[in-house]
Amino acid sequence: MDAEYVLRMKDLLDLYSQPYDPEYPVICFDERPYPLLEDESEFFRHC
Repeated sequence: MDAEYVLRMKDLLDLYSQPYDPEYPVICFDERPYPLLEDESEFFRHC
């Protein structure tokens, strides 16, 4: 890890610590090249 990586991670953690704002949604995703075949998340079942 270099200094740039650490700074970017701090920026990301700062972003995730912000309160929810529907005008500025934050979307997290995994960059692994695997297709999502089934959603097990309780959150998405109620959307």
